Amino acid sequence: MDKLFARIQRECFERKHLFPILPSNPLTVLFDSNDETWMFSLSKSQMDWKKGTISSPHLHLCGTDEIFRNILLGEERLLTAVKRKDVSIFGSFRLQLQLEAILWLCKEREETVVLGRLG
Repeated sequence: MDKLFARIQRECFERKHLFPILPSNPLTVLFDSNDETWMFSLSKSQMDWKKGTISSPHLHLCGTDEIFRNILLGEERLLTAVKRKDVSIFGSFRLQLQLEAILWLCKEREETVVLGRLG
């Protein structure tokens, strides 16, 4: 999970078009799986993560390590996993949508090279 959060941090700060949708005040998200619990906090100024819990996260996600991995890599959408009941999420729907947008826009994109002639 540590590498996944680091990738999201890198993507958010490298992709300047994501800056406007990052929250001004930290958004804290608790990822609670069978094996471990991680706290992830993101804002325009910084991103932090650590193993462990916090008392009052803005969003609390319960699921498996595998599904969290897929969501953090952008291979699966958060709200799709919620609809399938692979993830339970507690917190404001508006914050859920904001987190979904950030994670989806941070997904790795394959670069395609188009060969051809112009004109």
